[in-house]
Amino acid sequence: MTTPDGYVPPQKLSEPNPEAQMNKLAMLYQQNPGVFWFLDSLTFPRAIQYSATYDEDFFQYPALQPETVEHPIHMSLGMSTIGSDPETRLNEDSCFALDFSAPSHPRKLLAVIDGASSQMPIAALEPYGVSGAFYISHLIQFGFHRSQQYQELKNKPDINAKEIIAVINSWVKEQLSNLDGVDYNDTATIPGAAATIALVDFPRAEISLAHVADTIAVTAHTQNDYAGLQSNIASAEIHTNNLNRKFDDETNALVDQIMQEQGISRDIAAKDPRVKKQLRASFRRKINKEEGCGILNGMPELITNDLVLEKKINLIELAQQGKGLVLILASDGFYSVFPTSDSGDLDPIAIAEFGERFTGTKHSSAIEDVRLAFLNDPQFERKPRLKLVDDITLLRAGFGVDVYLPKV
Repeated sequence: MTTPDGYVPPQKLSEPNPEAQMNKLAMLYQQNPGVFWFLDSLTFPRAIQYSATYDEDFFQYPALQPETVEHPIHMSLGMSTIGSDPETRLNEDSCFALDFSAPSHPRKLLAVIDGASSQMPIAALEPYGVSGAFYISHLIQFGFHRSQQYQELKNKPDINAKEIIAVINSWVKEQLSNLDGVDYNDTATIPGAAATIALVDFPRAEISLAHVADTIAVTAHTQNDYAGLQSNIASAEIHTNNLNRKFDDETNALVDQIMQEQGISRDIAAKDPRVKKQLRASFRRKINKEEGCGILNGMPELITNDLVLEKKINLIELAQQGKGLVLILASDGFYSVFPTSDSGDLDPIAIAEFGERFTGTKHSSAIEDVRLAFLNDPQFERKPRLKLVDDITLLRAGFGVDVYLPKV
């Protein structure tokens, strides 16, 4: 099968068997319930490492009597994730869909979280072989919806995604401050996360987006009214920025320099000590700085320096154009495989079309094929990067306005 960048891989990989990491995940809460409290009810650890779900009838508004509202809305939802090496490393990405309904006001909260480890080791996590990146992404996934802050937020009739990010950020600080080795006076000790969240408000027929760092949100307008299976993409748009890109460009330029100086391939040059040194310096220079890159890590500067991007999408306006809507949220491990323009910009239609090929029972094929494209490029020749493969996460939601398809 052709991968996203047009490459036909020589072979297909077998499905990963993350048994060792599943056993590790199952033991974390037992080993230290104070640190890993949010994993106390983990019943399916495999899903953290490698999973794919798709529900063509995820939600129907209203559930009954469509004539009682002006614009009934039908929503489908697919979520897929795979770790960079699911058999030997814990996945540092997470994604989720939560109920966020206020009384008589149905809403859904969708999110893709891409963890980023601190530059210094975290004493509370080291004995268990757990990275700060894994910890924060799954702390948010499994812990936030159990908090008082979550309950208070979801009961508000008027709320937007940026406000939710702000509350999650404050809650994260409360949690990380309890970890031995995290010091909010030293940025290098704090793990964080890139994040894109979407609050779907059904009565208002709108989506509120909030975004931090280098995850991505793409909307694709379909040629048919309902964005269900096998929709045809008419147009697409990227709604998020990437404030981390200029810092990545600096590091890639250093790798290019090392390659030229030593006549070596990119995969070897990326391991040069100068690269690690630059990454450490870049971390301190950019994290939640006014001219840097926002990251969800509990630092109040994320909010005070206005580093959270916010946008609203009106579903009714799209319906009036005779188009359905597909929303894609993804980690950089998914979208970075796609070709870019000479200026480094991504093609949103290419991303959307690729995602649309893999709905239904084949939803997992999207992330599997992206991973395969990286694994078949061991010297980083076709896609410049710093490591062989990253964790990969894709969330795809389809919306049909004025569509009523109740579950049978």
